[in-house]
Amino acid sequence: VVLSKSKLGPRFAEALSACWRLFDRIETPVMLYTGTAYQEGAYLHVRLLAYLQTLEILHRELYGGSRQFPKECSWATTLAALRNALPGELPEELRCAISNGLSFQGGMNLVERLYDFYDRYPLCLAPIFPNRDSDMKALRDARNFLTHYTEQKKFTREFLFSTELYQMSEKTRWFVEVCLMGALGFKDNEIRELIRFF
Repeated sequence: VVLSKSKLGPRFAEALSACWRLFDRIETPVMLYTGTAYQEGAYLHVRLLAYLQTLEILHRELYGGSRQFPKECSWATTLAALRNALPGELPEELRCAISNGLSFQGGMNLVERLYDFYDRYPLCLAPIFPNRDSDMKALRDARNFLTHYTEQKKFTREFLFSTELYQMSEKTRWFVEVCLMGALGFKDNEIRELIRFF
């Protein structure tokens, strides 16, 4: 859909121009998406993981995504307080690992980014993911499972051989397409008109 001249019609030049203008910001997500969507031999779990990574990177590149601290100095103060609160009896290696992990406090997590995309394109995404909260959390949980392969209540090894994995992968592929179209300047209702033919 994204760069199909026959489907975009007179808006093809506009989409191409937007793509060129945003290239530095959307290059990585576009490469992840096209490299996955058009590599038919890729394992489904690899595809799903790549689509979710694409969404996360695309959102970060387009919208940033840090929770705002009131002032820059309050972030530094908060970080220092959290690091100072680490128990002294922890092994130094563990203290360093936890301390380094604290640096990511304040950044949006995947499910928050998915919510934001969902809320930008409800006409397109609600038919595919009718239960916003549980569906977005399921995508996050699937990503966590596929990243760490640690079994959890929702996902176990059986997920790797299930129709649920196939369905989730295909739905997430559409999710990425919708968001890429939005990045190129298409409105929710315009994207819906284009994708309803597929």
